[in-house]
Amino acid sequence: MGHATPHTARRAGPVRAWWLFWLIGIVMSGFAYRTFADGDDLEAYLAATRIEIGFAAPTLICAALAAAVVLKITAFQTRGARGGETARVAPIP
Repeated sequence: MGHATPHTARRAGPVRAWWLFWLIGIVMSGFAYRTFADGDDLEAYLAATRIEIGFAAPTLICAALAAAVVLKITAFQTRGARGGETARVAPIP
């Protein structure tokens, strides 16, 4: 059995969800800016701002997912520091 590498390691569900929501937030925010904020039209700027506010939700979800992952890592490290049993990593098929 070999060791997991960054390319073969399994990704946790929250990490995948974080990437998904981060990409949605970044791509759609950029799309809204490029599409509506052309520089001269106040209505276009307002539309871009409304869309940008709407796509703040994926960013907030990212923050919650990141906090959950950090808390899980902290709990794992605390358990290990106290001499508790650490989680076992399943072999990658």
